[in-house]
Amino acid sequence: MIIFFPASVQWDGLMQVNAARGYTYRTTHHPWILSEFMGLLMRIGQIINDNAGVFLIGITFAAISVLCYGYACSWIKKHTNVILYWISILFFAIVPAFPIFSYMVIKDGIHAAFVVLFMTLYIDCCVRTGQNKSLLFRDYVKLGVSAMLVCLTRKNGVYLVVPQIIFLVVWITKKSRWLWVFLLSVGVWFGQVFSDSILPEYLKIVKSSTGEMLSIPFQQTARYLLYAPEDITEEERTAVGEVLAVDYLADIYHPEISDYVKGTYTMEDEKLLEYFKAWYSMLKKHPEIYIEATLEGGYGYLYPFRYSNESGKYFIGIEQEMSTGDMYLHYLMPEKIRGIMEAYAESWIKIPILSQMMNPGSYTWMLLLLAAYMLYRKRPKGILMYIAPAMNILVCIASPVNGLIRYTLPLMACIPLMLGWCYFYCHEIK
Repeated sequence: MIIFFPASVQWDGLMQVNAARGYTYRTTHHPWILSEFMGLLMRIGQIINDNAGVFLIGITFAAISVLCYGYACSWIKKHTNVILYWISILFFAIVPAFPIFSYMVIKDGIHAAFVVLFMTLYIDCCVRTGQNKSLLFRDYVKLGVSAMLVCLTRKNGVYLVVPQIIFLVVWITKKSRWLWVFLLSVGVWFGQVFSDSILPEYLKIVKSSTGEMLSIPFQQTARYLLYAPEDITEEERTAVGEVLAVDYLADIYHPEISDYVKGTYTMEDEKLLEYFKAWYSMLKKHPEIYIEATLEGGYGYLYPFRYSNESGKYFIGIEQEMSTGDMYLHYLMPEKIRGIMEAYAESWIKIPILSQMMNPGSYTWMLLLLAAYMLYRKRPKGILMYIAPAMNILVCIASPVNGLIRYTLPLMACIPLMLGWCYFYCHEIK
């Protein structure tokens, strides 16, 4: 906090602040309620100066992250042993991704913290039901609020929390309580729809592009045009051309970043039906191209020895050139001193073993190994606790960038808690 005062400001975070402060138009491309909260903090800080506004956002995000991770560590201390407890504390303190993203003007750090908070409360509910204790109304409220915080800080958070909540019925012995789980699941889903679709439309906030969710099919189409252009019919080409820049897709196709292809989306959602008919027709002719496109775009979340300077970046810095408002943002500490900390952070990407701790694929395998150990100990029911982290892996594979650290941050942050749960469920429960 001292060395990178007032805080690092990443491109996406600055877009949110700009929109909330009225420097650009408001949009649901990023979680707009979080953007408004960031804008409020910025406005309060700007009473002093712009740097104070950035600091207020950074210190608020960092404080929330400390509380969420600390709460998870306290659960680990209470239910496992002191060794796992200290390993968890050191993990959050030393692995650079957590202090960097927690103290950054960007949604990813606070989102990961809220995922950990949700999972800690969820596990606590499961433990209590396993001890024949009934869940109280306030337990459902706390779980619902934490789930909504996950959804409000990242739009795809709903795909993590709702499936996890549904499987709470497995742990509840009284069937009369299943209704509460159903209502909680529906409530969280409706809350996401209301906050992301209904309310923004009423407030005239610009809706984000549908193309944001279509990285996988768009990349498959672009790769098809690159490797099998002779096999596309005129009807298929016309249908694709109504949605994407069909004449340029092969040239701009990047196998690990879909933004270039998505950037040509025409925003004509009504043409998507015909596009998907053509997409399916092309799939039947060359399914191997579609498989390759999907693997090229997401193998970084599965392979623990991948190195990429592009996706391995922490985004340390201040995107000053994108400040469209009358803002002057700058670090106070000399560049030489900041360079020492940046070199430390970079060493975790370049040095073997340390680099595996900063590799998204490593955490996928950690989750698989924990699940395998559950099966080995004949505790398959415990694997259900890994649904939300596993869903994060699927969300990452469908994301626009391959192997990006900040996308996999929720999974990384959940690993200490998942390790603690594995120990508790396999060794402490008879």
